[in-house]
Amino acid sequence: MTEHKSADTPTGLTPSNDTPQEKKRKVLMGRGAVGFLAAFAIAAFALYIFIAVYGLIAGT
Repeated sequence: MTEHKSADTPTGLTPSNDTPQEKKRKVLMGRGAVGFLAAFAIAAFALYIFIAVYGLIAGT
């Protein structure tokens, strides 16, 4: 029972039937989603720092 494994497909996943254009679109959408989440996390952290600094300044 030897299975043919593709370098593009991780173990446990079936190969995709998407066309190269669909794969490219999905990769771009994935990168966009990761970028959006990263930007949101940075903005939330900046807001947290701003509130902390404001609290230290206003508290004294």
